Amino acid sequence: MKTDLGKGVAIGLGLGSLALALAPVLRPAAKNAVRSGLLLMDKGREWVVEACDSIEDIVAGVRANVSEEQPGPPEPPTAAEAEGGRHA
Repeated sequence: MKTDLGKGVAIGLGLGSLALALAPVLRPAAKNAVRSGLLLMDKGREWVVEACDSIEDIVAGVRANVSEEQPGPPEPPTAAEAEGGRHA
């Protein structure tokens, strides 16, 4: 085992057999980790949806306020105003 290839093969075989020996013990832990990750991902999606809804509500409120503050289109002049404007 003086070559790097021999050392690599020995380490690989050792780690492989160690993984097989620990698999029954590590499998439940791995399943729990994956389950927790999925639950966190679902909760994160819910938070994003709630945040988007809140932002949409805020934007709608601001738009309503802005449209109330802005004057509408000018009203056409009445007949008297139009006549007065021609003679002035």
